[in-house]
Amino acid sequence: VWFAGGMGICQLRSQNASILVGAVFPQMDRVITGSADGLATIWSASSCEVLVVLTHLRTVAISAVSVLEGGGTVATLTTMGGVDVWNADTGENVRELVRPGSPGFPAVRIAALPMEGLLVVKSFMTL
Repeated sequence: VWFAGGMGICQLRSQNASILVGAVFPQMDRVITGSADGLATIWSASSCEVLVVLTHLRTVAISAVSVLEGGGTVATLTTMGGVDVWNADTGENVRELVRPGSPGFPAVRIAALPMEGLLVVKSFMTL
Protein backbone atom coordinates (compact mmCIF):
# COMPACT_ATOMS: atom_id res chain seq x y z
CA VAL A 1 0.00 0.00 0.00
CA TRP A 2 1.50 3.31 -1.09
CA PHE A 3 0.82 7.00 -0.56
CA ALA A 4 0.25 8.84 -3.84
CA GLY A 5 3.59 10.58 -3.33
CA GLY A 6 5.39 7.25 -3.59
CA MET A 7 6.09 6.41 0.06
CA GLY A 8 5.28 2.81 0.97
CA ILE A 9 3.06 2.14 4.00
CA CYS A 10 3.03 -1.65 4.13
CA GLN A 11 2.87 -4.75 1.94
CA LEU A 12 -0.13 -7.05 1.57
CA ARG A 13 0.82 -10.72 1.48
CA SER A 14 -1.40 -13.74 1.07
CA GLN A 15 -0.13 -16.79 2.96
CA ASN A 16 -1.15 -19.44 0.43
CA ALA A 17 -1.39 -17.90 -3.04
CA SER A 18 -0.63 -14.88 -5.18
CA ILE A 19 -2.81 -11.79 -4.89
CA LEU A 20 -4.31 -11.21 -8.34
CA VAL A 21 -6.62 -8.17 -7.98
CA GLY A 22 -7.45 -5.37 -5.57
CA ALA A 23 -9.66 -2.35 -4.94
CA VAL A 24 -9.68 0.52 -2.45
CA PHE A 25 -12.75 1.41 -0.37
CA PRO A 26 -14.21 4.91 -0.91
CA GLN A 27 -13.11 6.03 2.58
CA MET A 28 -9.53 4.99 1.69
CA ASP A 29 -9.33 3.09 5.00
CA ARG A 30 -9.53 -0.46 3.64
CA VAL A 31 -8.35 -2.50 0.67
CA ILE A 32 -9.90 -5.70 -0.72
CA THR A 33 -7.79 -8.22 -2.60
CA GLY A 34 -8.60 -11.43 -4.44
CA SER A 35 -6.13 -14.28 -4.70
CA ALA A 36 -5.43 -17.40 -6.70
CA ASP A 37 -6.65 -19.67 -3.89
CA GLY A 38 -10.20 -18.26 -4.02
CA LEU A 39 -9.93 -16.05 -0.93
CA ALA A 40 -10.87 -12.39 -0.90
CA THR A 41 -9.32 -10.45 1.97
CA ILE A 42 -10.22 -7.06 3.41
CA TRP A 43 -7.21 -5.29 4.92
CA SER A 44 -6.62 -2.11 6.92
CA ALA A 45 -5.02 0.36 4.50
CA SER A 46 -2.91 1.91 7.26
CA SER A 47 -1.58 -1.20 9.04
CA CYS A 48 -2.14 -3.95 6.42
CA GLU A 49 -3.82 -6.00 9.17
CA VAL A 50 -6.35 -8.57 7.93
CA LEU A 51 -9.84 -7.44 8.94
CA VAL A 52 -12.09 -9.95 7.17
CA VAL A 53 -11.50 -13.03 4.99
CA LEU A 54 -14.23 -13.93 2.48
CA THR A 55 -14.18 -17.66 1.85
CA HIS A 56 -15.82 -19.11 -1.25
CA LEU A 57 -17.33 -22.59 -1.21
CA ARG A 58 -15.35 -23.25 -4.40
CA THR A 59 -11.59 -22.98 -4.49
CA VAL A 60 -11.15 -21.06 -7.72
CA ALA A 61 -9.17 -17.89 -8.27
CA ILE A 62 -10.71 -14.47 -7.72
CA SER A 63 -10.39 -12.49 -10.97
CA ALA A 64 -12.09 -9.21 -9.91
CA VAL A 65 -13.29 -7.39 -6.80
CA SER A 66 -15.56 -4.33 -6.46
CA VAL A 67 -16.69 -2.17 -3.55
CA LEU A 68 -20.36 -1.16 -3.29
CA GLU A 69 -22.70 0.93 -1.10
CA GLY A 70 -20.10 3.20 0.38
CA GLY A 71 -17.97 0.25 1.44
CA GLY A 72 -20.54 -1.81 3.32
CA THR A 73 -20.79 -4.40 0.56
CA VAL A 74 -18.24 -5.97 -1.80
CA ALA A 75 -18.52 -8.24 -4.82
CA THR A 76 -16.15 -10.92 -6.09
CA LEU A 77 -15.83 -12.57 -9.49
CA THR A 78 -14.21 -16.00 -9.82
CA THR A 79 -12.37 -17.35 -12.83
CA MET A 80 -15.28 -19.81 -13.25
CA GLY A 81 -17.66 -16.88 -13.85
CA GLY A 82 -19.36 -16.83 -10.44
CA VAL A 83 -20.31 -13.50 -8.82
CA ASP A 84 -20.87 -13.26 -5.07
CA VAL A 85 -21.95 -10.29 -2.94
CA TRP A 86 -20.60 -10.02 0.63
CA ASN A 87 -21.09 -7.94 3.77
CA ALA A 88 -17.73 -6.17 4.06
CA ASP A 89 -17.91 -5.90 7.84
CA THR A 90 -18.93 -9.45 8.77
CA GLY A 91 -17.71 -11.46 5.77
CA GLU A 92 -21.17 -12.99 5.32
CA ASN A 93 -22.01 -14.13 1.79
CA VAL A 94 -25.17 -12.09 1.17
CA ARG A 95 -25.97 -13.42 -2.28
CA GLU A 96 -24.65 -15.65 -5.02
CA LEU A 97 -25.50 -13.35 -7.90
CA VAL A 98 -24.22 -15.55 -10.73
CA ARG A 99 -23.64 -19.25 -10.14
CA PRO A 100 -20.50 -20.62 -11.81
CA GLY A 101 -21.36 -22.72 -14.82
CA SER A 102 -24.76 -21.09 -15.33
CA PRO A 103 -25.87 -21.95 -18.88
CA GLY A 104 -24.74 -19.21 -21.25
CA PHE A 105 -23.86 -16.82 -18.46
CA PRO A 106 -20.33 -17.03 -17.16
CA ALA A 107 -19.52 -13.53 -15.91
CA VAL A 108 -16.24 -12.16 -17.24
CA ARG A 109 -16.05 -8.72 -15.62
CA ILE A 110 -17.64 -6.73 -12.80
CA ALA A 111 -17.62 -3.00 -12.11
CA ALA A 112 -19.35 -0.92 -9.46
CA LEU A 113 -20.65 2.54 -8.73
CA PRO A 114 -19.79 2.31 -5.02
CA MET A 115 -22.04 5.00 -3.58
CA GLU A 116 -25.14 3.95 -5.54
CA GLY A 117 -24.80 0.23 -4.80
CA LEU A 118 -24.93 -0.59 -8.52
CA LEU A 119 -22.99 -3.59 -9.79
CA VAL A 120 -22.50 -4.16 -13.51
CA VAL A 121 -21.85 -7.75 -14.61
CA LYS A 122 -20.47 -8.38 -18.10
CA SER A 123 -20.79 -11.73 -19.84
CA PHE A 124 -20.45 -13.07 -23.34
CA MET A 125 -24.10 -14.09 -23.37
CA THR A 126 -26.00 -13.01 -26.47
CA LEU A 127 -29.73 -12.44 -26.48
